[in-house]
Amino acid sequence: MKLFRPLILAVAAVAALGTAHAQQEPGLTDKTIKLGVFAPLSGNAMAYGFDVLNAAKMYYDKINKEGGVHGRKIELVVEDDRCSANDLLAAVKKLTEQDKVFALNGGSCSGAVVGAREYIERAQIPYVMLNASGDGALYPPSKYIYGAFSISQRAVGGSMVQFAFEHLKGKKIGYINHDDAYGGWNLEAADFQAKKIGAELQVQSINPNLTDVTAPMLKIRAANPDVLIITTYARPVSLLVKKAHELGWNKPIVIAVNGTADLKQLVENVGNRDAFKNVYLQE
Repeated sequence: MKLFRPLILAVAAVAALGTAHAQQEPGLTDKTIKLGVFAPLSGNAMAYGFDVLNAAKMYYDKINKEGGVHGRKIELVVEDDRCSANDLLAAVKKLTEQDKVFALNGGSCSGAVVGAREYIERAQIPYVMLNASGDGALYPPSKYIYGAFSISQRAVGGSMVQFAFEHLKGKKIGYINHDDAYGGWNLEAADFQAKKIGAELQVQSINPNLTDVTAPMLKIRAANPDVLIITTYARPVSLLVKKAHELGWNKPIVIAVNGTADLKQLVENVGNRDAFKNVYLQE
């Protein structure tokens, strides 16, 4: 629920100004408030879309049943961003220019939301991230963009390295991330933390759409780390855990929170429960 309260408070502040002011604001009338929401509802990252979007709908339904915001009922316009920067920007433009929403609440993929920052600031439309960490869209701070209510990717990388070092006694740590800005954010903090505590990182950066993870896993195994950290999205995680098990990997594996959107589906995708005997999940 805390994810959506800042947006409701912002809406309430404007809505309280009355009908005359409401008529000057896009998406705001004396009876309704139109919000644009978007998430990956198709494609490889759809696991990050439906649950969070449904949670948002449940919260807005709750607000409406309690009388709305100063008597105004919330109306939602939903778009699919497919976890793609191009599709997310297209969704934001449509919601802003065609649907004339008052504010935006969306984005589950951190790398994708960054591409919309320039447009959002130019359009001067309030945007609250749905569940993306979106480090690159938040810094430097913008008065139109709010988040990250889930967790910063820099915090993900740093905290995982610290856990592997302190609790799993890993002095040499294998680290698999994405080869994009999203992966760079968590690696930046992971590298900083590793140097601070005296751990050694063995890094493999992979494309988010990679379908054969044999090569990076063979390189990780050859480096012989004490612990393996995986900070990718869910689909690569399942491929990596499965391949690690096939290669006889029996050392600890630590999976980032962003890689565990649906635990049941993750286990099914790997296809072998024994692969999870020495796996830790970040929460």
